[in-house]
Formats: sequence, C-alpha cells, structure tokens
Amino acid sequence: QSARESSVNIKLNALKEVVNGKRVVMVDDSIVRGTTSGLIVQMLKDAGADYLFKELPGSGSTPLAFETVFDQALHADLWLMKYNRDQEMNYADLQAEYTPYSQFEAFKQRHIFTCNTGKVPYYEEFPLHPDYLLQDFVWIFHPELLPDYTPRYYQPMVE
Repeated sequence: QSARESSVNIKLNALKEVVNGKRVVMVDDSIVRGTTSGLIVQMLKDAGADYLFKELPGSGSTPLAFETVFDQALHADLWLMKYNRDQEMNYADLQAEYTPYSQFEAFKQRHIFTCNTGKVPYYEEFPLHPDYLLQDFVWIFHPELLPDYTPRYYQPMVE
C-alpha cells in the first residue's frame, strides 16, 4: 500500500502549476474508504487547488446534506464528477436528478467534467498509471497547455 501511495505522489507532484488558485469540487461515485479518493484530494490540495471539502475527515466518500454542498460549492469554478451509468450523464439528467443543482455556478457556466467509470477503465488503470489522470487534470484546468490532448477519463459534461 505505501509503495502505491509513493508512486502516486511521485507521478502527481507536478500538478501544482496546473490547479494553483482554482476552486474545485470533486464528486466521486465510490463509497469505499481507501487510498484512491484521499490521494486525489491530497494531490489537488498539494497542487494549490482550493478543494472545497478539504476539512472532511477520512479518505473515502462522505455523505453530505445538500445544504452543506450548496453552501460550500455554489461558486466553485469546476466540478469533477465520477459516476457509473450505461448512458453518459448530461446537464438535463443532473437537473432532473435534483433541480437545485442548476443553481451552481459550475452548472450555469457548463464547467462540469464527468468520468463514467462504467465506460472507461478508471479504477483499473489509475492505481498503476496516475499520470493518465494527471494529464486529464492538466487538460481540464489549463487546456491551453495540451491543445491536442484527447482526455482518457474525464470529458466535458454533454448538453
């Protein structure tokens, strides 16, 4: 386990220049407490991103009341969202799931990036190749640095 954490930290430490100063929300479909979510959150924090739920304890998913999410994430610049579905999630799906999501700035500005873990090998690859995820993050936070990049996991949420 510690070897995996060291590998992730070594490969992801260059992210600082990419997300420094950005306000980021990460929505994860995983309910398993483990190292992966915690490492991603730590990576965002180490890189200077303002991960809006950084005060939450633990390293896995934490259930939150909508009011808590609304208060913390209303003005987030970006949403990074993972889910597992047969179909790609779009803005209408998200709004139909819960209408107040449409009040968030990232929703209004169309700055939501999704990773459908039912269609891409995120969980199979990320532990061994965190550099793949890093490339997606660079592309999301600073697309001008990778103008010809085709993202591996995250895509802009479809209309």
